[in-house]
Amino acid sequence: MSNLRDLIESYIKRVKDLAEHVKGNEQATKQSLIGPFFTMLGYDLTDPRECVPEYKADFGKDRSTKPIDWAFLNNGLFAFFVEAKEVGKKLAGFDEQLADYFAKDPNIKLGILTNGAQWRFFTDVVNP
Repeated sequence: MSNLRDLIESYIKRVKDLAEHVKGNEQATKQSLIGPFFTMLGYDLTDPRECVPEYKADFGKDRSTKPIDWAFLNNGLFAFFVEAKEVGKKLAGFDEQLADYFAKDPNIKLGILTNGAQWRFFTDVVNP
């Protein structure tokens, strides 16, 4: 059994090897670069009790919002959200989408914005 350090080093090599092949394609980035990170951490991306893809929170009838790419659950409650962009895309400017979701669900303690090569982590500063 590999230790976490070996797994992370292997993951970093994977990202370096595959990034050019998925550039310009958000879905391919999610499948080839981002999803494997959460699989490495032990999440089953195919189990809706652990991970809901394209999660859309109800913000009220007059507000439409874009779905968040993945909502991860822990013991039946949403624990953290992941917003994915295509590899190479600048992450600046997408923070607001995560902020909306934080405001909606106080159980959410972590928001992750990533393009597969860069990762930005956000925590909720309003709810302890």
